[in-house]
Amino acid sequence: MKHIQEALVWALMIAVFTLVSSLVITSRCQAQTTVGAHIGTYHVDRKAGYDEFNPGLYVKHDIYTAGVYHNSEGGTSYYAGFTHEWQYVGVTWGLIGGYKRGTMPMIVPHVKLGSGFRLAFLPPIPGADNNTAGIHLMKDF
Repeated sequence: MKHIQEALVWALMIAVFTLVSSLVITSRCQAQTTVGAHIGTYHVDRKAGYDEFNPGLYVKHDIYTAGVYHNSEGGTSYYAGFTHEWQYVGVTWGLIGGYKRGTMPMIVPHVKLGSGFRLAFLPPIPGADNNTAGIHLMKDF
């Protein structure tokens, strides 16, 4: 029950911050849609046996982001949230599901590498059995 309460608090904080920042940022932006592909992840915990080929697709429209991919546990993950970018760096936050732990809040910073590639840092999940941190490669089209 405690984990559910913590997840709900995080989700509420993310939602409030996202709503406020979305109102500020969308008032200054023009609509833009990007389709991209998830490629793979290099995990810090090399002994965990994670699947590092993680194909999938995502769509970003303005600040809204949604996607689906083959996750590192062998299942299918789906997510929805918001992406804010400044020059060559950005952050996506929202909710993600499809993992053994169920639906969770996510905060994923990334950096643009050029030629449409971006590298994301996947932070560790608190309380997970293995270190879930990793570097994830994506490609915008």
